[in-house]
Amino acid sequence: MNEEEKAEIAASIKGMQDDSARPKQSDILIQIAKRGALFHNHEDVAFADIECNGHRETWPVRSVGYRKWLLHCYYKENDSAPNNEAAASALNVIEAEATFRGDEHPVAVRIGGYDGKIYLDLCNKDWQAIEIDADGWRVVHKPPVRFIRSRGMLPLPIPTKKKKTKDGIRTLKQFINVKDDADFSLVVAWVLGAFRDRGPYPVLAFIAQHGSAKSTSLKVLRALIDPNAADLRAPPKTADDLYITAARSHVVPLDNVSSLPEWLSDALCRISTGMSYAKRMLFTDQDEVLIYAVRPIAITSIVEMITAPDLGDRTIKIVPPRIDEENRREEATVLAAFEKERPVILAAFLDVVAHGLKTLPSITDTKWPRMADFAKWVTACEGAYDTKGTFRNAYSENRSNAISALLGEDPVASAGMQLALPWQGQIGKLLGPLAQIAGDQIKSKEWPKSARGLGSALRRLMPFLRENGIMVEPPPEKDKTRTWVIQAVAPRPPEQPDQQPSQQRDDKRLKAQAESQTSGGLGVLGCSFPNSTGNGLGRKANEADSQPVTVGKQPPEQPDAAFSRNGFNGLNSGGRSGHRSGDDNQTPEQPDDDLTVLPNGGNGAGGIRCDTGAAPGGDDLTIPQYLDRRSEVCAQCGAGRPDDPPTVAVRAKNGSTVYVHERGCLRFWKKDHGDAPAHGNGLGDMGANS
Repeated sequence: MNEEEKAEIAASIKGMQDDSARPKQSDILIQIAKRGALFHNHEDVAFADIECNGHRETWPVRSVGYRKWLLHCYYKENDSAPNNEAAASALNVIEAEATFRGDEHPVAVRIGGYDGKIYLDLCNKDWQAIEIDADGWRVVHKPPVRFIRSRGMLPLPIPTKKKKTKDGIRTLKQFINVKDDADFSLVVAWVLGAFRDRGPYPVLAFIAQHGSAKSTSLKVLRALIDPNAADLRAPPKTADDLYITAARSHVVPLDNVSSLPEWLSDALCRISTGMSYAKRMLFTDQDEVLIYAVRPIAITSIVEMITAPDLGDRTIKIVPPRIDEENRREEATVLAAFEKERPVILAAFLDVVAHGLKTLPSITDTKWPRMADFAKWVTACEGAYDTKGTFRNAYSENRSNAISALLGEDPVASAGMQLALPWQGQIGKLLGPLAQIAGDQIKSKEWPKSARGLGSALRRLMPFLRENGIMVEPPPEKDKTRTWVIQAVAPRPPEQPDQQPSQQRDDKRLKAQAESQTSGGLGVLGCSFPNSTGNGLGRKANEADSQPVTVGKQPPEQPDAAFSRNGFNGLNSGGRSGHRSGDDNQTPEQPDDDLTVLPNGGNGAGGIRCDTGAAPGGDDLTIPQYLDRRSEVCAQCGAGRPDDPPTVAVRAKNGSTVYVHERGCLRFWKKDHGDAPAHGNGLGDMGANS
């Protein structure tokens, strides 16, 4: 070996010694990561806070953005790039440190909550947020909620207070197409719900023909809450796509939805109320990825695609009117005008949210419709921009109309609403009668093919049929006969807020007023029967021109013959109109609470009809009448009337009225006292003394 070769070997050994003394690339990356704060959320997902240009940013450790930041810092300090193996090893260690040694902090997208306050991410380059509490709102630089951002998120403007709160809210109406103030109040309610940091959130559905600015209205609403470069999205093709969209944005906007398959309808229900979605991380292991999402959802469509009752019950349906050609504006013009007003409108909504946080603890009502948390929140906010009760009335009416339309579209519900009632028997024996009523509808895929399928369909429809005047009772667990009972009842009135003590009805005053009337004893609700000699007495007496009297809700788009079969204002029950038979000086009508006092009354024929078939002579017990009462005792068990199960009024052979618990007690009482069909007049709950 010559001297030159010896020198090369010595230099190589020295270089290896120098390399061993130099820190590894992965170790350098780990030290860079420790300059920030490593933490995890409640699902043990690793995150990192980093300081960048004087502000704090939050990134998932496994995100592309955080990896780019690490590599950028390494290059600035070493003038070289780490290899892929070093970067992967470093990220594994950083993730473990955040999970096992880091603190736990909440993480949110666009809107989050902490310590009773709501935070809105402005998503600007300075990473500022709006803090909202009962005292108002303000811009903050380091909110306690860590916000993460996904690709496409756009900034919100700094809110500007140039108008009164009410005027700022009304400004929004210039940029969305709604038919009346009731629909506008529902759109405002949906926006207020979306500004809250927790669900449930209702689904907003714009359903109308072409040329009604559905998509433009949705773009405006999203730009007000959660602007995004992809402002509207096509319907997802898989559940994975939907949940990933929900996890990466606060508002889920689906445009031009032509149909809703069952899996998508169910997924939208889950996201509106909140649920975790799990899937396997890799096909080679048993780990799962959990994606939790509860998000406001908005949909546009030209067809009535919401057919599932559970989704319909969560939906606010808006039907925008078609815009005439002379009134149509270019979308770019509308959006440009909205952009100028957006800071003012945003400030007005923030004022309303602050008012809601302040008044929410004082809302003590106990009666709420479906989506009770949402309804209570909007009720707390409403006083800042509208007359109290406006939202409640509009929401109840919208929900009622949606349920009626859904029942009309459902083949089982549609047939059930035309079924001769009351009906009782085993569920398998109901398939035939319903199929005869349904006709060609039994060919649809929604029609049940077995008794089990029919039972499942009826259980799913029970609460919606009850609100439209049909009570479905599945057999109790211990009932070996497996007998179902279906009967007509008074349609359930919309939920009303609890009254204050000063506003509650004075029962003694109403009773005395009722006794002072000279009219016949007209009941709240009457029933008439085939081959009977009396008419069901109506709820109200009208003027002499015999204007229609509506008792209960009619099923959608059904002929009058169907009404008489299913118990909705049947023509065969004595007519659909009432007339006044007293003197011309009719006294003012009394409040219509649990009962109605009829002034100078006349017979209001009609009401709810219950078909029971031919009856033998003599007075027998009548079909149950579902009435609002306060304190009756069950004639079977002797217990007072609780809210559930309700009591029903039945007419005994001696002419007296007794009250029996609808479930359980009624069957035993009828067995003990005879179970013959009704005959004679179906009298109401209370009448004025003649």
